[in-house]
Parts: sequence; C-alpha cells; structure tokens
Amino acid sequence: MFQALIWSPTEPIWDDEENGIYHTHDRFGALWVNPYMRIMEQQTLSKSHGIYTNLVAEYKITNWLTYHVTGFARQSASSSANYDNAWINPTDPTSTRSANESSAWRLINRLDFNKTFQNAHNIAATVVYETEASESWGLNGLGRNMPLPDLAEYYNIGLSNLQTASSSFGKSSRIGYLGRVNYNFKSRYIFTASYRIDGKSGPTDRIEENKYGAFPSFGLAWNITEEPFINDRVFQNLKIRLGWGKTGNPSGFPYTRMVSKNYSFGVGSASLGYAPGTPANPHLRWEETAQTNVGLDFSVMNGRLSGTVDVFNKNTSGLLTRKTLPMYYGYGTNASFTQNLGNITNKGVEASLDFAHTQRKDFTWNTNINASIIRNKVVNLGEQDAFFTGGNAKGFADTELYRVETGLPLGTMWGYEYLGVWKTGEESEAARYGEKHGDPRYRDLNRDGVVDLTNDTRQIGNSNPKLIWGLSNSITYKNFHFNFLFQGMQGQQVLNLMRAAMSQVHPESRTLLLNSPAKDYWTPENQDTQWPNIHSASNRKRFNSSQWIENGSWVKLKYIGLTYNVPQRKDWLSNLSFSVSATEIFTITKYRGFDPEVSGSGDSDLYGGIDSGTVPIPKTVLFSITFSL
Repeated sequence: MFQALIWSPTEPIWDDEENGIYHTHDRFGALWVNPYMRIMEQQTLSKSHGIYTNLVAEYKITNWLTYHVTGFARQSASSSANYDNAWINPTDPTSTRSANESSAWRLINRLDFNKTFQNAHNIAATVVYETEASESWGLNGLGRNMPLPDLAEYYNIGLSNLQTASSSFGKSSRIGYLGRVNYNFKSRYIFTASYRIDGKSGPTDRIEENKYGAFPSFGLAWNITEEPFINDRVFQNLKIRLGWGKTGNPSGFPYTRMVSKNYSFGVGSASLGYAPGTPANPHLRWEETAQTNVGLDFSVMNGRLSGTVDVFNKNTSGLLTRKTLPMYYGYGTNASFTQNLGNITNKGVEASLDFAHTQRKDFTWNTNINASIIRNKVVNLGEQDAFFTGGNAKGFADTELYRVETGLPLGTMWGYEYLGVWKTGEESEAARYGEKHGDPRYRDLNRDGVVDLTNDTRQIGNSNPKLIWGLSNSITYKNFHFNFLFQGMQGQQVLNLMRAAMSQVHPESRTLLLNSPAKDYWTPENQDTQWPNIHSASNRKRFNSSQWIENGSWVKLKYIGLTYNVPQRKDWLSNLSFSVSATEIFTITKYRGFDPEVSGSGDSDLYGGIDSGTVPIPKTVLFSITFSL
C-alpha cells in the first residue's frame, strides 16, 4: 500500500505491455520496484487441513446436582510457498517453502449445585477444573540464486545454488480451578463470589510464586422492583449492581531463544556460532487487572424503554510489555525481553438505551443507542524510565513516535510542535537555528536556540477517543425485516504518516505526490502557506511533528440490511428468505487519509491511531438465500 501510493503518478506500469515488459523502477519517486509488477509476478501458495472434534456431555446426579464435561481437540497442518522471480529480484530469484503442524486440546469438568430452601433462599454453586495444552512444529527452507528460476519456482528449491533451512518448536499448557457461589433471596437480593486459580507453563527457573495467578471476585445486586414499596406501574425493572474482581494475563512466559551468530575472526569464511537472542525473565509474573463496577438497570413505560448504566474503574498492575536491551548486554541488535511494567488505570462510563417505538402485529420498530467514555493513564512505571514505542515511521523519524510516561495516557503521540514556515522579516531569528525564511519552523520549548529531541518535544496528539457510540434500528413490516447501524468515534487524533511521506521529498520518495505541497510551497511571492520551500538545503523534515496530526473523529453507516421471509407454502421447503446487506456504506470525517478507523498498531496496548499506508476497511455487498428442507 505504501509503495503503491508513493509511486509517481506520471510513471507508466509497462514499457511494452504487448510483449509483457514492465517499467520496473520509478525514475522520479519511489525507490522500490513497480508495485503492480510485484503483485502480479510474486507467486504464493498456501493450504491447510485439519481435524477438529468437540465433546459435550451432561449427567444429572440428583435434581440439584449436575456434572458437565466439555472439550475439544484439534490436529492441523499448513504449508506455504513463495517465489520472487527475475522481475522482482533480477540478480537473485528466490524461493521459500514452509510446513507447520500444530495440535491443541482442552477439557473442562464442571459440577453445578442448585437448590432452593423454604421457597425463598436459592443457592447455586459451581466448581470447575480446566486443563489445556498445545504444541507446534515448523520447518522452513530457502533457495536463492535459482539457475532455472521459471522451471523450478518453489517446487524444487534443491536446484538452487544457495540453500538454508530453519525449524521451530513451541508448546504450552495451562490448568485452572474455579469455585463460584450465588445466593438469591426471593430474586430481591443477589450475592455472587468466585475464586479462580490459573497456572501457565514457562521456564523452569521462574520464581515459584509467579507460576500461578489467583483471581477473586464478588458481586452484589438489589432488585428494587421486588420490594413492596415500589410501584410496578412505573418501574418494570429497577436494579442496582456493585462488583469487584480480578483477571489475569500470563503472556506465555517466554523462554530464552538462541540465534545463529557467525563470525569470520579475520581468517576468511565465517565460523558457525550462537548467541542468546531473547532472554527469559524469571521474575515475570501474571499481569493483573482489578475492576470495580457500579451499575443500574431499569425498565419503564411497560417495558418499552429500558437501559443500563455502568461506571467502572479498572487498574492494571504488572502490565506485560517488551523492553529493548542495549547491545552491550550481548544479545545482539533489537533484542528485548518481556517485563512487568508499572500500573495503568482505565476509568469510564458505559450506557445503553433500548426503545420499542411500535409493537404491532404487522409492524415493529426498535432502537438501541449505546455510548462509552473511557480515559486511561499511566500511574507509574516502577523502575522503568519513560520510553518511546510505536516505530519510527519506516525510518523517516529520528525516534519512535509514541511515548509511555507516568501521568500520560497510553497512545500519546510525541514530537515537535509545528509553527508553519519562517517568513520574510524573520531571517535573523531563523538564523539562530541554522535556518532561513521558507524553512519549517518548530517551537523551541526551552528557548536555548536549538530544537532537539531531548528538550523540545512534547505531547502532540492522543489516539484515544473521547466518545465511542452506536445507533441501531430494527424495523419489521409483515415479512420484511430492515436494520441499520451507525457507529462513531469522536475526539481522537491520527498520525497521518502516509500524507507526510507524500508531501515531502525524502529518500523513499524523491517526488512531491500531493497537489497542495507541490503547487503551494513557500516562495518569496507565496509566503502565506504551510508548505516549506522544497529547494532549501537547510529544510529539516520531521515526521514526528504536529504538522501530521489530524482530527480522527468519524461517523459511519456501518451496516444496512434487508430481508424478505417468504411465507411457507410447501411442506418440504421452509424458512425461505432472501437478503441483501452492505457494510462500510459511507463515512463522515475531516480526516484526509483513506480511512480514519486505522489500525496500523496491530493489537498493541501502548500505541494506536497511526496510518502508515494501512489498507482501509473494504466496502462489501452481500446477497444471500436461506432455506431449510
């Protein structure tokens, strides 16, 4: 995606389309190969198969005691192949092959007790024993400098002049114990308490007390509508809830990993060697999250209007994250290890409202509105100093783009404050920084005449939304069913690296690709502009700058669907229906990228809202027919 966007729009795809001769390289813009050529010429193959089984059984010992057992087992295998031919890699056609096998199983034994005493006191208790395990094997082969590349491709990499092989293995197991008791007095007062213990496999030198995690919880509820003083003609349901509990995350407890490290010792060919690649952490413990929750459920207007409101405070301690190690530790470049990192808090309010507009025989209309407001903050980092994370914009920035620091939320964008360009008449001030009029101007926070990373960067954005909401409607008229869903996120910012890369000349792209920076850059005659002078030798480009922070708020029509249920007229044909639906229909946003709902950070908790050429969520239209015989 990134390379396709920075490919110069004036460069052709073909030199000779009739004879299949590609235009391989961009003469003015991107340094990488023709992205269309790469997609069309790269050959990939993947396949997989497996056996999956499930177990569900129940035995009623007495009227108030029941034993349940559930489980599954899986055995699967997959293989993949890739071939970069002479178009993609002219000097070294390369093939890869990989094969993987994995197995997993889980068994859950549950004993349920449920009995009512004196028609008022109900006790329900559950005891659970759970165990699971998984194992995986991998084998990879690489063939380079293929002598007959288009003949062998990835089918026979043994014909290549250079071959390497690698393998992998992993296994893990877990056991869990759970006890839970629920007491109910006339559906009026409800008390629930549980205690869970989990153990996860890991290195044998782990500290004993860190192998297991213990997670208690309790909950109280008062169903006020069961009280005699409540008028049930006003409230059909009114319940207050209070809960507290802990959950845990083991993160796999990684083992020490070895990597090959060859060295020539100055005597010719390299000698085979090894070095620790990723060290294990024997002090690693379970990440724990304790949450307190207060909630209200209500229903009025004869059940037509109902809703829930929850206020919560979630505190995560021992947050699991990766810490980069200095090279003098001896683990090589980019080595890191897993650690428990301080405390994070999440506080918020979640609310949901359901309204039944109309409930008639041939016509119904229901609406749901939900919203949540969540704020997170780093409470402390323990012995860890504040650090940067989130990558360095494919090498464009002089540091990583997000900062984790006590007092700031996760997802804090960190960089320079962009002030526009130096204008005519400001030459003497610009000269203090080794710049001149027409160059980009950044705020000197400590006013020492030098704009640097250590002293002159600050929070420039926040990837966390202030509000998340949804609005859905479901309408039924006779045999037609129509529904749609709006969703929105407000108040978050997006770091638009794609726009930054297309607006500046840099080593990856030697051409301005957007209209505004190409036509509206600074000149002595055009000073009222945000775009610096592209001809200036002192122009310092900074990707970690507020210039590229944008409003990421959006509203989307996420889903719309219509179904017609055909009346049953044949005994042998039932449940016949025709449906049409669509997703991602339209978006309302001020964001200038393809899609403000970007996820270039993957599943990281430490940063988000970065668009480095992220593929937008596609629009889909689906037609379906459903029936039963």
